[in-house]
Amino acid sequence: MTPNATSSLMELGPLDRFAEGAHAVALPAGVIAVYSVHGELHAIGDTCLRCGTSLASGDLADAIVQCSFCGWRYDVITGEVIGVPRLHTDVYALRIVDGMVVSDGTCETCASGRHE
Repeated sequence: MTPNATSSLMELGPLDRFAEGAHAVALPAGVIAVYSVHGELHAIGDTCLRCGTSLASGDLADAIVQCSFCGWRYDVITGEVIGVPRLHTDVYALRIVDGMVVSDGTCETCASGRHE
């Protein structure tokens, strides 16, 4: 990850790196898990809220990742914990700039007031 010289955006890597599977990426605020779902990239906090395991190591089916240790399931688009609708993990915005995946590191869940 490198800071973008022209703004506060951080480069996470080239777009083709994120074409398949899940990838854990460190940001100053913490580690995020980046997923490709139906050709679109989504990012959530990488740590399972129940057991602390990396969510990037979990199984992804459609837009749902299941923690590889405790089995809790998360919607990687909304951050919602499946079965506990008032509980959300952090969701991060990603953009593509000149073939690079970038983020400003802002937690959209925090900004929207969805943390309970």
